Amino acid sequence: MTEQTPALVTIDPRHVAVVSGLGLPAEDVRSFFDSAFRTLHRQLEGQHLAPGGPAFAWFLSPPGDTTDVQVGHEIDLSFVPAAPVDTLQLPGGQAAQLVHEGSYDGLGPAWQRLVEWVREQGLDAHGGMLEEYLTEPGPDVDADGMRTRLSCFITRQE
Repeated sequence: MTEQTPALVTIDPRHVAVVSGLGLPAEDVRSFFDSAFRTLHRQLEGQHLAPGGPAFAWFLSPPGDTTDVQVGHEIDLSFVPAAPVDTLQLPGGQAAQLVHEGSYDGLGPAWQRLVEWVREQGLDAHGGMLEEYLTEPGPDVDADGMRTRLSCFITRQE
């Protein structure tokens, strides 16, 4: 497992298609991701469209006993969603970011490291945690080589 040094970046807003999971019990998150991405990909394929970027999870609040998350892909503006898929504008702004290399099991400690770095910089996380899955998961993928970009949207502390 390796991680880059965190850095401040500016993220542009983007048009995305998502499936929302609100109030998900922690033990249901993985199955929700699998189901949501299958549903989204079926709708994209049905319209002869491809995702415009890596799969992502947009955490509306830090995960805990329950999780509020939207999973999806950046999409072409011509995409027409059908429930449970919706479209929205993923916000942009200043974020602290790092790339985690390794299994998803290491994402919790990677997030903790990123949030601690944010505090050390005199910044404050103000909502919105974005995980972008740069390596598509699959049965033949080496978990140690998987790459996930973590972005924590921030503000300056007063």
